[in-house]
Amino acid sequence: MLRALGTTAMLLLFASSAGAECAWVLWDAGSKSSAATEPTWTRQDAFAARGDCIRAVNKKERESRKPPPQGYIGPVVTRESETVLLITGAYDQTSHKWSCLPDSVDPHGAKAK
Repeated sequence: MLRALGTTAMLLLFASSAGAECAWVLWDAGSKSSAATEPTWTRQDAFAARGDCIRAVNKKERESRKPPPQGYIGPVVTRESETVLLITGAYDQTSHKWSCLPDSVDPHGAKAK
């Protein structure tokens, strides 16, 4: 009985750690500011760990917050969560929503059959 409980505990521990170590994908949902169309999700990079993906989002945020060249208005940068960054009003009149998602999540949604 005790051996069975130990085996079950080990299996649960292994399953939970394997789920925490899944791959993470950095997605960019880009769209034109003036258009009323759905954003286009583009896979930008993949990471072995969630923290690596978050560091990539942090880097995007730092780059976006740099002062713009003289005479230009910089983008509006909004950190929606630890894994989501929204950048709007950039020079090219587009918006970008950078999102870290587990590789098992498709931001395009369910495929129609």
